[in-house]
Amino acid sequence: MRWREERRADRAAEREQDRLDRQAERQASAEAEQARAQAEAVRTRADVEARQAQREQVEAARDRRRQARAARLTALRGWAGAHAVELLVYPLAVVSALVAIPAMAGYGAQVYETGTGWALPALTELGMWAFALAVQVSRTRHPERPVWSLQTGVWAFAGVALLLNALHGITTGGLDAAVVMGVASVAGVAAHQLVTASPRTAPAERAAAARERRERRKRSRIEALATRQAVAELDTDGRARLVYRAGLVTVAPRWFRRARLVEAVVPGRAVTPAGDAWDAALAALTEPDVPGAQPEAAEGVSGVSVAGQDATAVAVADPDETGADTSETPGQTDELAALLAAAREAIAAGELPSAPSQRQVRETLGIRASRAGQVQRALRETDRQ
Repeated sequence: MRWREERRADRAAEREQDRLDRQAERQASAEAEQARAQAEAVRTRADVEARQAQREQVEAARDRRRQARAARLTALRGWAGAHAVELLVYPLAVVSALVAIPAMAGYGAQVYETGTGWALPALTELGMWAFALAVQVSRTRHPERPVWSLQTGVWAFAGVALLLNALHGITTGGLDAAVVMGVASVAGVAAHQLVTASPRTAPAERAAAARERRERRKRSRIEALATRQAVAELDTDGRARLVYRAGLVTVAPRWFRRARLVEAVVPGRAVTPAGDAWDAALAALTEPDVPGAQPEAAEGVSGVSVAGQDATAVAVADPDETGADTSETPGQTDELAALLAAAREAIAAGELPSAPSQRQVRETLGIRASRAGQVQRALRETDRQ
């Protein structure tokens, strides 16, 4: 009986162990399934996120392309609006080239009787277009540079193209064909030069540019004359430095002689004598007589002497020929004294004769006629004394 109980206990223990083993297997299987489900969920979520990111990238790339196309379209519209005239002219140039280049190539092959004749349009059509585009590029990049030489090239090559196409037309169809082929060859470049290569400015801008050119030419002329009349100062090493006389100057034309710079007198503006000699002459002419003192001639100014004579009295000694009052203000007296010193200096330099006429004084000093008459009379009075 005892062994049966033990056997039943062993079988019960085996069944319990089998139950526990199956339960452990089921639990392990459930855990594995749960782990697989979680991994699958993670993979699914990653795939969804990847697809979403890819869709976002595609959409962003599409937006960028759309914006780029819109920007290019806007830029193209802006360029077309700014170059509307060119867009109307260049088709004419293209038609002119399509008509003239094949005809000229065939004419070149006929004349030269070799294959090199086909290159004749490079000399006629392409030559004038090279200069035409060079004019436009130069005016766009360097507006201040002159383009007359490039324009000369344009019309020179256009003349060659017109002549050769006209000769071709005469040989093939007579005078009417010559006119048609010649005009067709240069019509495009003529329209280009008239519309796109010519500067379009307002009348006020053109007037300002013309005034600036005149001023530049006058400055260049005066500077050249100043350089010609300048003196040189040598240093101890023998190097020369040009010395100019400052002041108001004007160009005095002289018959059959080179022009020369002379002192200019501007009404209402004081005359500033140039040089120590002029200062000394002006001081000697304007200082009042000192009792017991003997006036002396201004050193360095040839022909200016005030010995025994007040400069003011000399300047206004004679009335005008019209009988008008010639009384001078102090400022006018100083101006007349400076002009008298300048006239004496011109006489000493040989620019004026010893007894100059009123016209000679006026042209040399660049002053008005009435003032020149006063200077002439003052010179005559000082010579008499």
